[in-house]
Amino acid sequence: MPPALTGFWIESSLKISPKEQTEVLERIFGESSDYSSDVRTILEEVMFFPELSDETCKIYGKTGMGKSNNITVDCWYAGFADVGHRIYFCIHLGETERYLKRVILVH
Repeated sequence: MPPALTGFWIESSLKISPKEQTEVLERIFGESSDYSSDVRTILEEVMFFPELSDETCKIYGKTGMGKSNNITVDCWYAGFADVGHRIYFCIHLGETERYLKRVILVH
């Protein structure tokens, strides 16, 4: 039976690396973005994390996870910090048969 439409993308063959996630964020929010300022503003509003933000640093991000055989095998938080300029990052936690891997990438 195929996955429900509410979770079809969670157990897919789509693979994206932490580096690729930061590159996508930079294409959306960077200075040479093709997205309109209205679209970027809406995305910033839904990605804003006020609990981790203050006057000197605003944090924006999104979470994600991947499953295999209905078991969560990796998760991530990708976003950017605005400290007068943007710092893009991705924190990725994944599991293999032998160990838990952690990747923290700053772009």
